[in-house]
Amino acid sequence: AGDGIDATDSSGQILIQTAAVTGTVNGISAVGATAPITITTNGPITGGTGSGINAVTAGAGAIQINVLTGAVKGAIGISTAQTGTGVTNVVDGLAGNPITGTVGDGIQSVNGTGTGAVNIGGGPGSRIEAAVSGATNGIDISGAGQMNVFTDANVTGAAGWGIKAISTASPVVVNVTTGTIKGTASGGKGGGILAKTSEGGGTVDQVTSTTTII
Repeated sequence: AGDGIDATDSSGQILIQTAAVTGTVNGISAVGATAPITITTNGPITGGTGSGINAVTAGAGAIQINVLTGAVKGAIGISTAQTGTGVTNVVDGLAGNPITGTVGDGIQSVNGTGTGAVNIGGGPGSRIEAAVSGATNGIDISGAGQMNVFTDANVTGAAGWGIKAISTASPVVVNVTTGTIKGTASGGKGGGILAKTSEGGGTVDQVTSTTTII
């Protein structure tokens, strides 16, 4: 019972490389203090009441999640939190690796006042190639750092936004190519893409799409 893999460290780096994992709470849970976390999956990762993959750290520690093969699924598909200055990167380069949140978001990165950038996809040449779906939002990222989303597949929020990217102090970039970005309004809020920043006098939000947004 509990997590399939549970890694906690108060000072050192957490490095996880694994094949298939199943947990009744989280499939994989990695919680650090200020050091980097790297998770690389080579098989299906399944969580129950928690996340398929959960990663939390602070300070300058980067979070790097590499989905190489296999689906990722949980109440939240992938959940991260970096409350310091470290960068968060989520990479999934194969169409056969869908990411699914059965109760909450498909991908959720909530950094609060953390100033590290969040990159869902590595850039125009390294997009999320798999479908992402959530019972609320498909992709939901927020923090004080720059928020970047690069997708090349369907992204669906069943009761919210397809893609929701909000920064309190930095630019927001959403760049999507193929696939359909779809959300469903819940409580009057929801739709295809919400990109928002409260940054004053800086770069405005950039939303680039060559696909269908509903």
